Amino acid sequence: MGVALAEEAQRRGADVTLLACEPRGARRPAGVEIVEAPTAADAPAGDRRSRADADVVLMAAAVSDYRPAQTDDGEAPEGRRAVD
Repeated sequence: MGVALAEEAQRRGADVTLLACEPRGARRPAGVEIVEAPTAADAPAGDRRSRADADVVLMAAAVSDYRPAQTDDGEAPEGRRAVD
């Protein structure tokens, strides 16, 4: 949805900056400035940078990052349940 909004704003003559949170390889419109935000945690900083001088801000997001409460380094030992 954000890419479609960026393309339409550009078509109407706007200078457009797109905060790109979608996976790598997603469509990037030509002529649109891209601010990468690979995770939801990166989005607020990218958002502040991208709209610092904006006259209009259009927002469309369904951002979700799953982060486990606890992580282990490496693989779980044999016989250990994957989820405790």
